[in-house]
Amino acid sequence: MSTIRSDIPQSLPVGAPAVQPAQVKAAQAAFFRAALSEVQAAPARPPAAASAPAREPESPRLPRPGQLLDIRV
Repeated sequence: MSTIRSDIPQSLPVGAPAVQPAQVKAAQAAFFRAALSEVQAAPARPPAAASAPAREPESPRLPRPGQLLDIRV
């Protein structure tokens, strides 16, 4: 774990421009609108199981060594 450095300022410097909360909310809304429009514009893919040919059922899995042990710590 690192130590907390006291020489780092805890707030923005005095000369930094202040961002208005309305501007922040507008920027967040624009970001999420753009992200959602990209997701909605993407074509939906059919499920892989529906397009794949029917396969034979897999053979039952062999039990692993120690599978039935009840180990408590």
